[in-house]
Amino acid sequence: MNIEALNEYLESKRKTDFVWGSNDCLTFTNGAFHAMYGEGWCDDWLGRYMRGKEHIANDELQSEFGFETLEEGVSSKLTKIDYIAPRGALVTAKLSRRFLLGQAFGISTGTKAAFLTRRGLLYLPVDRVSSAWIKP
Repeated sequence: MNIEALNEYLESKRKTDFVWGSNDCLTFTNGAFHAMYGEGWCDDWLGRYMRGKEHIANDELQSEFGFETLEEGVSSKLTKIDYIAPRGALVTAKLSRRFLLGQAFGISTGTKAAFLTRRGLLYLPVDRVSSAWIKP
């Protein structure tokens, strides 16, 4: 895992706004994994959750990806952990605005987790994290 590359990636996204399909929480976290590991955690998912400029509904997501829950889908790619998310872990959290799946994807930086918002990155304490996964 290349932590320096992760830090550079996060700095490059510091003031980048959320845009569905091109700079949303899925593309943001996938890009972080590219920086750390040279490959994304969900490259094969990109583009499949959008129809034009709109995200598809939850029931369509389940049909498209073949998973009943977000947790099940992510766990098919990464290892779910039940301890404090280490640096570089994919995390989810409930944020104040409504997201399609009720959770936003972010990246743990150790004591905090970075999430993409309409106005750039937001760092939350890791105790706000709902779930976490690491690369196997």
